[in-house]
Amino acid sequence: MRRIIATSLAAGLMLGACQSITTVEGFDAAASRGEVVRIDGRGVGQSGRFVIAPLGTAGIFKRSAQSRTVNGDKLAIGDLAFSLMGGEFDGLSAECAHSRETFEISEQVSRRTTVGASYLTGPYVLTCGFYRDGEPLGGIAMHEEVGGSIGTARSGGGEVGPVRMRVTSLHSSPGLAIPSGSPLGYAMDFEDGGEAVLFANGFDRRVALPRTGRDERAAALLSGIVLSLVWDPGDD
Repeated sequence: MRRIIATSLAAGLMLGACQSITTVEGFDAAASRGEVVRIDGRGVGQSGRFVIAPLGTAGIFKRSAQSRTVNGDKLAIGDLAFSLMGGEFDGLSAECAHSRETFEISEQVSRRTTVGASYLTGPYVLTCGFYRDGEPLGGIAMHEEVGGSIGTARSGGGEVGPVRMRVTSLHSSPGLAIPSGSPLGYAMDFEDGGEAVLFANGFDRRVALPRTGRDERAAALLSGIVLSLVWDPGDD
């Protein structure tokens, strides 16, 4: 069980810090050895289109996030589905579901200050299936680390065909004095020693893909799109 306490002042400081961030730890090194693509045009709605630039691959997506609270117990759930068209990634798609359960309370400590606390009773989990032309290809599963630190550290694993990789959230950047409580990107480390990195801050979404390996590139891109498009449960 983890206790998370947040104030509006802390949130404001973190938002201001994130606005100046242009990269995340490990991204530049991965980019120098691989190929950088952008996930452009996602928008902020429940559905839309995007482009993987400069590859010219197009995508469409649908997503949702909703929550309900009963006696302080909040259950938040969501889903995401997308498909790709054109280029080497034509026919790839994903279907995802995610959830989190918390117990939330708030306490007014002075006339102007209210402190909120969330007790994690069911940590964030995300599971996705990957498909090529409708046939199962692999997937990704992520979970939130339960510990004593403030933040949303996440980890998990992904696979496409025979390729396996470890996925870990990244919270540090050269433009940030202290680690961010929310992920600024994700490291994707393959069993054979290869790597890919997603940078995700504001509307900037970039993936440093491996230069070679059909399955490695598909695993990194599909996972990068999932982690870029997915709403945290309750962000409705």
